Amino acid sequence: MNYNCNADLPLVSVIIRTQDKPDLLKEAISSVAQQTYPCIEVIVVNDGGTDIKSVISPFSEAFFALRQIKLEENKGRAYAANIGLEAAKGDFIIFLDHDDLFDPDHIEHLVNALKENSSAGAAYSGVRVLEADGTEHTIFNEPFDPVKLRMEAYLPIHSVLFRRSLLDKGVSFDTNLQVYEDWDFWLQLSEITDFIHVDRFSATYRAIGTSGVGAGSHDNVKKAEAHKALLSKWLSKWTPEKMRDILERYQDTKRALKKAHEGFQLLAEEHKRIQGEYDKLAKEHICLVDKHNQLGEKFHRLNQELGKKDRLLQETFQRFEEVQRDCQNRINELNGQLSFTASRLEDVKNKLNAIQNSTFWKMTAPGRFLVAKIKTIMNKPKRQQ
Repeated sequence: MNYNCNADLPLVSVIIRTQDKPDLLKEAISSVAQQTYPCIEVIVVNDGGTDIKSVISPFSEAFFALRQIKLEENKGRAYAANIGLEAAKGDFIIFLDHDDLFDPDHIEHLVNALKENSSAGAAYSGVRVLEADGTEHTIFNEPFDPVKLRMEAYLPIHSVLFRRSLLDKGVSFDTNLQVYEDWDFWLQLSEITDFIHVDRFSATYRAIGTSGVGAGSHDNVKKAEAHKALLSKWLSKWTPEKMRDILERYQDTKRALKKAHEGFQLLAEEHKRIQGEYDKLAKEHICLVDKHNQLGEKFHRLNQELGKKDRLLQETFQRFEEVQRDCQNRINELNGQLSFTASRLEDVKNKLNAIQNSTFWKMTAPGRFLVAKIKTIMNKPKRQQ
């Protein structure tokens, strides 16, 4: 790989502190190897852990330089950070703990921000916080606010890229602080330089509990003790004006919290009212469901009765059709017989007419008259003697 580190591409030193987490270390170095910015040296500070040559050796060709500094015993995070700073040769420096990750363009955007703003000594971007199961629960991506920085640690260690020249002003990690050493370091930098906020997410903090107290820690007692130690150091250094700024910010925050609490109370009351309406509607819903079920049962009974009557009607209609067909067949049969009888009658009538109109019938008419007369006389009742 051609690194071509020069004035246009200044060398960036990435300091990785680690101890006995080879798998996480490999992932962290891999995220550095994937950077779009080409001119990088990596300094791995092994803080009293087992040998890691097998972990880092595959990356030997991925950077301008890759070095390991092995401490024979664990010296703590602040001491390891200072060792890394002493070894760094880059114009810009950034930290990366073994359980955190860079996005591929993280360093490039921070370098460009500092190159475009020569008066600023540090630049930082947004950092997402992921739980061990991969769910996101916190984000750090707020504009720079020195007063807020005195009150809260909101700059993750690997979010900030700073100029190496700031170290010449006596800035270093306080080895008396076992926790929040990075917060103390940013407070030191904020006393002598401006911070540029690059408004984008380009790094990941994995809250898996291997880097001490931080965004992912749930040890509130340890956090409180560390916070107390940090404040004990800085309260004597801050001017009355800075203390006043903190107090005013505290008052503003307190008022905002009070207002938020009042808003919450209003929302709680509204929620209670809505809950009451919901409960009422729920009861009405239950009544309607009961009525619906009753009507459903009644409908089912009526539907069954209707089905029976419909079947009876169908049977009656079928019987009616059968009777109608029988009647029609009988009518057709009688019509046939009537037609046949009418035909026979017509034949008889024609034959009678033919006989009456015949010469024989006319010639025998006097005889028929005489016979009829005789029958009349003979049928007449006789008088009693």
